[in-house]
Amino acid sequence: MNILALDIATHTGWACSIDGQRFSGTWDCSRGPRESRGMVFFRFRSELAALLQGSEAVFDLCVREQAHQRGGAATEIALGLSGVLEEFLARLATPCAITTVHSATLKKWTTGSGRADKDAMIAAANKRWASLYPSGPTVSDDEADARAMLEYAIEQYQVTIRRMPGATT
Repeated sequence: MNILALDIATHTGWACSIDGQRFSGTWDCSRGPRESRGMVFFRFRSELAALLQGSEAVFDLCVREQAHQRGGAATEIALGLSGVLEEFLARLATPCAITTVHSATLKKWTTGSGRADKDAMIAAANKRWASLYPSGPTVSDDEADARAMLEYAIEQYQVTIRRMPGATT
C-alpha cells in the first residue's frame, strides 16, 4: 500500500511510503511580499504535482492533519489547502482514500502526551523512525509531524483500507 502523509500549512511537511520505501521533506509554499494569498495555493498544487508525477506511484491513502477551527488567516489557509488537496486527488486517474488525524491524537500516539510541543515531536520522530528514512533525522517540526502521520497510518490502516474508486474516508 502506498501512503502519502501531509502536515498542511504554508510550510508543509510531507512523507510517503512507496512500495515499502519511505521518503520525506518539506515544501515552502509561503507567499512573497507583493504576492496574493493565492500564490500559497498555487505553490502547494505545484509541489503536489511534482511529487506525484516524480514518484510515478499510485497512492492508496492520503492522510493529513485535521484542520483546526481557531480562526484567522492560518485557519483559512489550512482549510483552503485542504480543499486544493481534495480537488487535486479527485482528478487523479486512480483515486485514493483520504483521512484525517487530529493533532492531539497524533501527539499522544507519537510521544505519549496529547499536548507535546514541537521539540518533543521532533525528538520522538527521530528516535522512533529516523533510521527508516534515507535522509535520516529531521530538524523540521513539519517533516516530523508528516513522518508521524505516515507511521500512524501504516499502523492504523495498512490492513483495513483498500482502494475503492472514488471513495474517501
